[in-house]
Amino acid sequence: MRLVLAPPTPLALLAPDEAAAAVERLRRAGLGVVAPWMPPPSDEQRTVARTFTLGPAAFSVLPRAGAPVELAWSEVGAILRGAVSTRTEKELIHRKVVTTVGMALDGSITAHSEVIRNWDSAVDEETEQVIHVFGKGGQRISLHERSVDFSGLGPSKAVGRFQNTLLLATLLKEKAPQACYDERLVRLGRRPLPMFLRAFSRGQSTSPTTQRTDTGVTLDVLSEALWLAVTEGVLP
Repeated sequence: MRLVLAPPTPLALLAPDEAAAAVERLRRAGLGVVAPWMPPPSDEQRTVARTFTLGPAAFSVLPRAGAPVELAWSEVGAILRGAVSTRTEKELIHRKVVTTVGMALDGSITAHSEVIRNWDSAVDEETEQVIHVFGKGGQRISLHERSVDFSGLGPSKAVGRFQNTLLLATLLKEKAPQACYDERLVRLGRRPLPMFLRAFSRGQSTSPTTQRTDTGVTLDVLSEALWLAVTEGVLP
């Protein structure tokens, strides 16, 4: 059933030797399979852009921290547009005191109070686009919709961040036509990983009645899988 889902789909979490053997068997059967390392690189191992420049010969990035990075357009190997989802579920408990007034047999007035509890839930979900740019020399650049400065788009800059992210992805694709461009992670990146990858989940319980989950790890895992597929010739 996992194989009929839209790829890339994580199939198993295996030790390196077992994974290599499984990949070989599945490839002999005609399937496109790769085995990325777990856990995947996170933003701490990437260059997370604060500003960028679309130069004539290179893509220049000034990160949030660290030295600037310049990647020649000819060295861009993949441009992946994806999205992550942050979901917060809260269980709400409503308490209501109901007082019943009655009359006893002796004519006195009696009052009985009872606390009635009702449970309700509230769900808040936010989505953010992310562009991952992979360089042939191992460079990894991330551009987050909410934190990157889109001034580098110049006169083409739009009002909304969503539109600017789409425009940036289009311009990157035009500047590096040889790179693999993929945007299936806009949908798949918002999907929580299967239960067997829970060890790398970012979900956390902030209180007994609040559960917060984000799919950043989903995007990280699937981005690395796609990039590995490019480097190993599984994807063009």
